[in-house]
Amino acid sequence: MRRWEELNKQYAGKGLRFLTAYSQFQTLDVIEAEVRKMKLTLPVATDGYYGSRFFAPTLCVIWVIGVDGKVVHVGQEGWEEAALRELKKVKYPGLSGAFAAPLETAARAFGEGKLAEADRLAQAVEDGEHDDSTLKQASELRQKIAQRRKLLEVRADTAEVSGDYDLALACWREIGARFGEIEYERSPREESERILKLEELEPERKARRAFINARQKAWNGIDISGKDIQKVVAAYDAAIKLMEDFLKEHKGRRPEALAREMIDAWKAWKEELEPAKESK
Repeated sequence: MRRWEELNKQYAGKGLRFLTAYSQFQTLDVIEAEVRKMKLTLPVATDGYYGSRFFAPTLCVIWVIGVDGKVVHVGQEGWEEAALRELKKVKYPGLSGAFAAPLETAARAFGEGKLAEADRLAQAVEDGEHDDSTLKQASELRQKIAQRRKLLEVRADTAEVSGDYDLALACWREIGARFGEIEYERSPREESERILKLEELEPERKARRAFINARQKAWNGIDISGKDIQKVVAAYDAAIKLMEDFLKEHKGRRPEALAREMIDAWKAWKEELEPAKESK
């Protein structure tokens, strides 16, 4: 993990990104304490990890995703060499191919995450006297920058609708850092201030945290129940109760639908095991 931190600091500006996943079923307090203890600054995922295609037969496992979006390496060894080998293929992080000389500064700014500056430089080229190929590249680069902002806006709005206000705030702060305040565009400063003033902000934050903790505790009980059918059934009962207790305390909050889905799934799985339990 320390090596990841070192490489992230050294190569983040050149396009290398690290995403970590906490695979044990622990509460957020335990996970956060461990992150602080290890002094990690890398993002640590808990939500959705088990719904991804990155199944780990053993831990820890590192996947290296290459510049073309395909997995180029899986394993505990050799990942650093694979990552740095892919990194050599990157000239401008986030962009593919070569750029005409007048656009190299704009492309470099894009790769460094300075998107407002990249747009300004590309616009200067677009407004200048250049050949059609260079003008086309400038237009395409500006479109890519606009798409990057739009994706962040959509993600912010989706997160807000889902009640994940922390993610929504993170998106608007990212927009502010990358683009700043742009005339005729939604103001990241105003959007952040608006969200922070919402009455449901703190209740939804608490509900989301409580849901994740309940889910983690539930899966932990199921995970350690082993293959004994009676223990597994008892674990499902305990899991269902955890979610029902969550619903009583946070009724009407956004994670309610997810909690009910999990209860329904656990009840269905429990019913499948009941005949086998009774036959013993």
